[in-house]
Amino acid sequence: MYKKNILFAIIFLSGLFIGLYINISTVNTLNINIANENNIKEFEEQKIQKPLLTNKITKIKLSSSSLKEIEKEESKNDYLNLFKTYL
Repeated sequence: MYKKNILFAIIFLSGLFIGLYINISTVNTLNINIANENNIKEFEEQKIQKPLLTNKITKIKLSSSSLKEIEKEESKNDYLNLFKTYL
């Protein structure tokens, strides 16, 4: 009788822990999926709102005469990319 109670308790507790593990893992995957969807939405919104940050590091290394040319090219690229996103 005593051995049956211990065996039942072990089976019950192991089933309880397995159920909790499955529940926690499914909740975590749902949270990850929701977070991924939110990140994709935020990324798309930022892509439309913020201009692209390109050639920022190379500006530091270049002389002032070539900086004006790069800034002109960047502004053209930003407007083209924004126009493409609206299409």
